[in-house]
Amino acid sequence: MALGGSLWLLGCLALALWLGRGEEAPFRTGGSDAPAQAEYGHARALESAAGDSSQPFHTRLTALDMAVEEAMSAALPKAHWRREILPAASHAGDRANGPENLPEISGMRAYTITGPCAPLRLGLALLGRFAAHTDVFSPHAGGAGLTAQAAPHADAASSGTEKAGAGRAASDASFLRDGNIRLCWTSDGQLEIRDHGRLTHRILFPGREGELAGLDIPLPRPALALVIDDMGQSLEAAGALAALPYAVTPAIWPHAPHATSTAELAAQRRMDVLVHVPMEALPRKDGTIPNPGQGALKVGMEPHRIQAILEANLASLPTAVGLNNHMGSAFTGDAAACRIVCARLAGTGFFLLDSLTTPGSLLAQQARALGLVSASRDVFLDTYRQTPAILKALDQAAVRARIRGYAIAIGHPYAETLSALRAWQNSEGVALVPLRRLIWNMALEQAETATNTAADSALQMPVR
Repeated sequence: MALGGSLWLLGCLALALWLGRGEEAPFRTGGSDAPAQAEYGHARALESAAGDSSQPFHTRLTALDMAVEEAMSAALPKAHWRREILPAASHAGDRANGPENLPEISGMRAYTITGPCAPLRLGLALLGRFAAHTDVFSPHAGGAGLTAQAAPHADAASSGTEKAGAGRAASDASFLRDGNIRLCWTSDGQLEIRDHGRLTHRILFPGREGELAGLDIPLPRPALALVIDDMGQSLEAAGALAALPYAVTPAIWPHAPHATSTAELAAQRRMDVLVHVPMEALPRKDGTIPNPGQGALKVGMEPHRIQAILEANLASLPTAVGLNNHMGSAFTGDAAACRIVCARLAGTGFFLLDSLTTPGSLLAQQARALGLVSASRDVFLDTYRQTPAILKALDQAAVRARIRGYAIAIGHPYAETLSALRAWQNSEGVALVPLRRLIWNMALEQAETATNTAADSALQMPVR
């Protein structure tokens, strides 16, 4: 009888373990409610990984869940995602895709993200949240990142739960900046998070693997990224860019007649996209005032008005990895106006490219001050609309890349520019890279600088 009772108990235990082998959450849209508390049984299996951390691992894991979902809300507002908690047996084969000593993790979170989005932005948003001992990536000192209140694109229906969840994350998760969180892309286009070396989160973008593959590879030097402004007016121009034998990034006017179609074509061809945001220009020498077009940001607008117009521009192209300015010699020369734009972008993973339409532009400067991943244009290709002049400008961009390690050149969809892009010989032998690879490399360098700065500051603190 005792033997029979024991067998019955073992059978019940086995059934319970089988039924509880994992948790799967339904698909949610960006702006979901905060995740439930992490399962303590799973988290305790990770407790030993915390090492010298002052926080129990289950506390770190719960805060990490909140940070991930907060970042998804801010960076991928139109995407849909599903979370699944995997048992160790489901991913014990990870050793084949990483270091031989990669530990098995019980309770690893696997997120599947679909719908219109720019995966790179999630990577940048998370990288900023985990920057070691620095709040440079967030305009909210002391926080763990952008809260729901600072993310205007969150769904109104879920704003209450978001604010509550984000508030908890901001107050509880500052220890996730202790330098032990590592974020990386894999060779098959997945985003992984490790805490103290242990895999805790894997984020998958089905159908986007080819686009994201290569982000795990160090940027070749010298590297040149090419951006073509004023896109969205002609599908023929978009097709011409897509047919080039190397990567080119279209910067699309958000209100252009073919903006959506151009973005769709770019996605099909694994091309990055920027939002080409119209901004106020200075008067010309003859006194006439250029018209930047619909959706322009202007000096003197109330901050909420600037943010609302910017929000509408960004929302029209949800697959964009960043933005650059169309015209804007007046707007980008105004520090306060630039600061409003950059504050809106903080925490969302948007890359900012200053087109540098005036030597006095402050856009990149303000972006750096708020910790955005940003860059300034190095060369305009078609100031003179003759193919020989454009070929010479391409050579100048390549030389600039060789001197500094990388460069960004901007052109326009003129027939002469397209002809030059097809004919260019690239005698300097620079690597023509997708913009996303350059952005990710810059983000990693920025995070490393923040970590080193934090470490130096810690060493210089007086002993009391």
